[in-house]
Amino acid sequence: MAAQIRRAVIEDLHRGALEPGMAIDEQTLCERFSTSRTPVREAMLQLASEGFLSAGQRSGVVVPKLSVSRLREILETLAEMEAAAAKFATRRMTSALGKELRSSFERCESAAKSADALAYRDANDAFHEVIYRAAHNELLIGQIRMLRTRCAAYTRDRFDSPGRIQLSLQEHRKLLLEIESGDPARGHAAMLEHISIGGRDFAEFVSRLPTQYIGE
Repeated sequence: MAAQIRRAVIEDLHRGALEPGMAIDEQTLCERFSTSRTPVREAMLQLASEGFLSAGQRSGVVVPKLSVSRLREILETLAEMEAAAAKFATRRMTSALGKELRSSFERCESAAKSADALAYRDANDAFHEVIYRAAHNELLIGQIRMLRTRCAAYTRDRFDSPGRIQLSLQEHRKLLLEIESGDPARGHAAMLEHISIGGRDFAEFVSRLPTQYIGE
């Protein structure tokens, strides 16, 4: 039961349903899973030890707020890891996964055409998930998913800004072509360009975040 609760909370974090600074209500989780407080507390302790949650004596268990410097570190590390995944995927892509990658790109195209930010976010996640599977490196992909979950609330609305969907689609098109080229270095470079946030882009990204999300 503790493992089930842990997975559910991680999924809530990944969807951005739990905001930074939000307290976790143990009673609500007990009712949600029809269980006692013991497995809930076990799950909270494990999530806190993994960095997904923060436990304090007075505040209880809360979703941690990231400082600007820690957010930058996570995004920089995530960009390098995603690029490595694209490199491995380019080298190890199967015919079946190649078709699935192109299909997921077409799904991105459809969502972009309708200018539906939520649909595009889901299509974007599916596109990247195919690349993760094609990389055939569970250790690397586990770390990518962990970092994505830790910053999910901060990146949840990334496709709401004007022009962002079309820019992402252009980058996906280039990434698809570079992966299909079979050259790992080109796949790596295309993903790094796609994921990286630096300089003015990072400053603009931070300026759009709710001030209550930023920690010290």
